[in-house]
Amino acid sequence: MIAGGLLADRAGRARAHQASVRRSYTLASFTVLATAFALPAGPVQMALLAVGTLVAGGHSGVAVSVVVDVTHAGLRATAIATVALFNNLLGLAPGPYLVACCRTRSA
Repeated sequence: MIAGGLLADRAGRARAHQASVRRSYTLASFTVLATAFALPAGPVQMALLAVGTLVAGGHSGVAVSVVVDVTHAGLRATAIATVALFNNLLGLAPGPYLVACCRTRSA
């Protein structure tokens, strides 16, 4: 996230470029991960999965910076807390449950 945010700051100094940086992260992670899942199991696939995962996490820093940019200074802490809350509620909390449900049904 930190490296992704730094790269986004360098690539898009203007606020208008931040959306294109997020799109670039999404497209790059999709391309790398789709390629990785199409390959047979092995070291090349694992390397692409690692790179794709790092790139996929890079947009998180940019998303929070956009929230900070568009929020009034008096509400920034609340906005960042809300983003963190929903990231955890929608991403981290149900993740293990959904993986366990899918694994038991396919087995």
